[in-house]
Amino acid sequence: MLFRSPRSVCIAGDKVFLGAPVAESGVSLVECDTDGKKLWAHHSFEAFTGAWWLASDGKTVFVAAPANNFARSRGLDTKTEAIWGVDVATKSVRTVAMLPPSSTRNRGLQGIAARDGKVFMAIRANDNWLVNATAPADVDIQNCVPGYLPKRKERLDRKS
Repeated sequence: MLFRSPRSVCIAGDKVFLGAPVAESGVSLVECDTDGKKLWAHHSFEAFTGAWWLASDGKTVFVAAPANNFARSRGLDTKTEAIWGVDVATKSVRTVAMLPPSSTRNRGLQGIAARDGKVFMAIRANDNWLVNATAPADVDIQNCVPGYLPKRKERLDRKS
């Protein structure tokens, strides 16, 4: 199968994963041993969408890509960004996140890193992507820490 020039690479244990952005009748993610022998490959994560960025925590290889190639067919904004997780042992693929832009959240994914099952994103948006990132309705005040302290009892008797 055809493998386009790799754009991304990551290591998971003794395996090397190479990613290519577009798989035109080929594969977009290849697993190799440390000698470069191909062990496994995955075609596309969505239509014409491969691995732009890769990161691994040792158990999962996280694959990120802009959704501009498949967004319209799925009814998504073309600036949506996607992250998938590939289990290193079983090779099962799951969708980790579909990140559409909104008036409060600008997109601009430029890279990812992973540790302990968490994905960390590097964002380069045209505007500050944290501006208006949350609204008052997003806060669950009853579960915020530290909570509001109870009102203290008066220490002195106040006589008029």
